[in-house]
Amino acid sequence: MKDAAGPGPHRDAFTLTIRLAGSGDCRVHHVPTGVTIDTSKSPAFGGSGRSFSSTDLLAAALGSCIATDLEPVAVRHGVPLEHIRIDVDKRLSLSPKRIESFTVRIIITAPVEASILTRLRNAADACLVQRSLDAAIPCEITLDAEPGMA
Repeated sequence: MKDAAGPGPHRDAFTLTIRLAGSGDCRVHHVPTGVTIDTSKSPAFGGSGRSFSSTDLLAAALGSCIATDLEPVAVRHGVPLEHIRIDVDKRLSLSPKRIESFTVRIIITAPVEASILTRLRNAADACLVQRSLDAAIPCEITLDAEPGMA
């Protein structure tokens, strides 16, 4: 299968299949795993709101990308994963219809040394989704933790 992005090596190239279900609803099929998720247009834009909207999925992609970048650093330094939570807020603009900004708050409820907090922050900043959004959608990331000994 030829990669649509053009010639050259590409990592993690795969296919998603999206089927329209009517009333602003879709079914997204992740071809490599067979997993499906349903999406719904937000009621603010005339949809049912029965499931994640496409903009919710972008917020989820951002938060889960940050989470998976944080995990190896946290594990390596003994920060319990159950003490890390990531909240993602999205702000929408109605005119023009677009995502205006994201605010990401990383909350760590375990004591963590300041040097490890810096490493965790650097890992969050390395998120591929956030770097891909870059200046198109402003993304403020904060890390809230009480420095201490892990």
